[in-house]
Amino acid sequence: MRTVTAVLAVLVLLAGGAALYRVGPMLHCWGSDRIARASEGACICYAF
Repeated sequence: MRTVTAVLAVLVLLAGGAALYRVGPMLHCWGSDRIARASEGACICYAF
């Protein structure tokens, strides 16, 4: 049972890391109205 719990914990941590990797670059746009992704992968913040 401990092995199953440890494997599930590792999977949850990996999923959280993957989500943070995708969302992390957009966090500087927190107060912006819209967020766009440039062709090279950078995030552009728009405040209307």
